[in-house]
Amino acid sequence: MEHQATEPLSNKAFRSKPRNSLSAHGEPMIWITGGALCLCLFMIIGLLGLVVWQGLTSFWPRPIVQITTLSGDHHLGIQSREESYRVEDSGLEPRGEPRMRRMIRTGNYELTNTHFTWVDDDQIETIAWPEWAVEVERQEWGRFYGVLAASLHRRDRPESPRERDLRNVRELLADFAQSHPGELPAGWGEVQTGLDEAMRTLSGAESKRFANDLTVPAGARVEFVLESGERVPPEEYTGEGIILGAEVRRPGAAAAMAQFELDFPKVRAGVESVQQLQKDRIGAINARMEAARLDLRELELELSHEADLDEEVARLVDVQRSLYELGQL
Repeated sequence: MEHQATEPLSNKAFRSKPRNSLSAHGEPMIWITGGALCLCLFMIIGLLGLVVWQGLTSFWPRPIVQITTLSGDHHLGIQSREESYRVEDSGLEPRGEPRMRRMIRTGNYELTNTHFTWVDDDQIETIAWPEWAVEVERQEWGRFYGVLAASLHRRDRPESPRERDLRNVRELLADFAQSHPGELPAGWGEVQTGLDEAMRTLSGAESKRFANDLTVPAGARVEFVLESGERVPPEEYTGEGIILGAEVRRPGAAAAMAQFELDFPKVRAGVESVQQLQKDRIGAINARMEAARLDLRELELELSHEADLDEEVARLVDVQRSLYELGQL
């Protein structure tokens, strides 16, 4: 009896492949919820990125452009945006062709009564970027745009010790005359006139000394500011009139910028000191004024109560007088 050998069956013949369906990895709603969450996170991150980008572009300094139109108008400022439009949108005869225009922030509201100006591209003749164009942010009237032309610096004439002493004497006598108008001695007017003449003579001498000692920078123009309000060049000043100070004008954008960089720290320190003074001292003054107002109101209420009592007493006195008169009858 013959036996035929049989080969063992391989295990691979009975092994089934795993199923890669969606239901084998989880519920469909879980995948939908996860996808929606990822989409929401992506949208939030994109929105935050857009806000940051728009904020950076808004506060990032932009070049100042000067646009000259075909009609001869000049627009100096910063280009805010650019857009396309069709002619029929503006109410003109429709042509069907889109046009480009740009919005220029021109500022200078106190001069132009507008902050922005639209300029059509087909009306532009030249576009330039001035080297010395400046933008100034002001607390009032908004931004100011312009081109540096010159620097104007005011030098006040210093007051001498003799002028200061004489001015104090005049102020003291003026206060006495105002507070004691009926007690002025004889010859008071002559004394005041003599003091005024002495003050004018002394101020005139100090003005001549100031004019002689003034040093003028190279390429600068100087004008003396007189007490009368006139402005006189040094070569035309004859010694007549009291000088309050001198205005030094240096033409040129470079000189103006150099003077600005020299004076700006002092001006900024002065503004900060004034703001600090307003914040500290004025706040304390307002608090004291409010307390004084409340005290005054309380006193008014007390006085009004006393006034009511006085009226009641007067009424009772009248009643008593009337009763007495009736008794006499």
